[in-house]
Amino acid sequence: RSRLGRERRRAWRLVPFGEGLDLFTPVGPQDFASTGVAMRTWRSEDGATWRPVGTFRWSMPARYEGIWRAGIRDIAATPERLVLFVAIGSCCGAGGDVPASGRFASLTATSTTRVPHQGLAIWSSPTGERWARGSNEAFRGPDGLAWIADLRQVPGALLATSEAPNDSLLETTDGREWIKRASLPPSYTWSGSTGLIAVEGTYMVASDDHGSPGARSMGNRLGVWLLEQDGSWTKTIDMQPGFTHSQVAVGRTVIVVGSSWGRGPERWPWTKVSLDGGRTWDEGSSWSGAQGACAGEIVALGQRVVMRDCSDDAEVTLWVTDLPAGESPSPEASPGT
Repeated sequence: RSRLGRERRRAWRLVPFGEGLDLFTPVGPQDFASTGVAMRTWRSEDGATWRPVGTFRWSMPARYEGIWRAGIRDIAATPERLVLFVAIGSCCGAGGDVPASGRFASLTATSTTRVPHQGLAIWSSPTGERWARGSNEAFRGPDGLAWIADLRQVPGALLATSEAPNDSLLETTDGREWIKRASLPPSYTWSGSTGLIAVEGTYMVASDDHGSPGARSMGNRLGVWLLEQDGSWTKTIDMQPGFTHSQVAVGRTVIVVGSSWGRGPERWPWTKVSLDGGRTWDEGSSWSGAQGACAGEIVALGQRVVMRDCSDDAEVTLWVTDLPAGESPSPEASPGT
């Protein structure tokens, strides 16, 4: 355990990069209506001691104030550089404490002006000190706006899903040039769940599923697909109600973490485990928890898998399990704090 300084306690993202780790913290107050973003990069080789590397600042022209707002959407890394996504959307039209005259003025201005930078601005940096603006063309949809749904850091590359023409699965190895790997499944829907991982030579995506006969997802129907060599997709999970927020793959073992619910407001968590690369799901290794419990993000470090307990407890709890190479995961997980 290592203690972070006061500023670093506001960290919002930890990214493995090169031979170390980068930590990102916001600079200054985070204003909902802000037309600019600022963050500081911290670097560590051991995860215990940190040093400042540089500060990223960017702001749209003052004429967009009260009409458009900017916010950091995501950040990840290729082997060569960090890649930062800033999303731009309409400001303040939803109401809240903004006076009615201001809300109506904002809505009118938004409808008569073009969203800056097609709605998504992308930068990259080899160190986190200096950043260069990149093209967002690969992320532009049929309406000309750029948008990213999911981002996943995998060995040697970054993967992303976008509403670009034909709903695309994109990849970059250098952080600057993006290529289309495949079109997404026809029933992939841009709402609710999202998931994107590399699985033993192919890719797996998760989303709301509009494809089942006579069914509508309504934000709660989970579909999971594997990409085949011919470019088609095979659905391996169709679940309602179901929602996933985290997935991990270690060799041929795939774990999907999510939740379901009944007529009441309380959810219960579950994990689904596949031992054959996500094609079938092993009920003996999978698990379902009690109502009110919460299973959060899941990550892998070699053969060890760590999952965060997101229940409303006073202490942060982590669940840890080791996956024996070439064998089924152990059904027993030991809690730790």
